[in-house]
Amino acid sequence: MRFWILLLCCLIGSIGCYLIGFSRGIFVIAAFGIVFELAFWLELIKPKSKS
Repeated sequence: MRFWILLLCCLIGSIGCYLIGFSRGIFVIAAFGIVFELAFWLELIKPKSKS
């Protein structure tokens, strides 16, 4: 359950940063959106260990 909450937070964070960064022309906030989106996709693709 915690895994899905983390993914949802990364996705919401990236969308929020994109909206704020692109609407106001602030590249740094848009870059944070890219970081959150990368975290989302890398966490989603990462193989799960069954230990």
